[in-house]
Amino acid sequence: AYILTPETGSAHEISTDNLSATGQIRAGQKALSMWMAPDGSALYVVCREPRQLTRIALNPLRVEWKMPLPGEPVDFALAANGAIAAVSSPGPKPLHLLDLEARAAHPLGVEADIGAVRFLSNSKTLI
Repeated sequence: AYILTPETGSAHEISTDNLSATGQIRAGQKALSMWMAPDGSALYVVCREPRQLTRIALNPLRVEWKMPLPGEPVDFALAANGAIAAVSSPGPKPLHLLDLEARAAHPLGVEADIGAVRFLSNSKTLI
């Protein structure tokens, strides 16, 4: 099991056998949310400070990569295929699709306040 402490930007590995912490790693200074990769091999931590997405490998627990985010994150969604994600933020370009393999952000032509973002199970439809 894994938990996130947003104020420290740290992810913690918890043993389900005895409910004790077995590992800790810092993804950033402050975090918003954490998602498990669909294949269970990594965690994605959305950081507010600095504005970045951090991928943490689980065996062993280590930072694999960091990707700058285009704005302060409001919400994040990881597609079921694990290849793309979406992030919303305030400002003139409030919605971006993230190509996780290329570590590139692509703005979508939306000019409205965007809050929560989620993918349907087909990984193609963003709601």
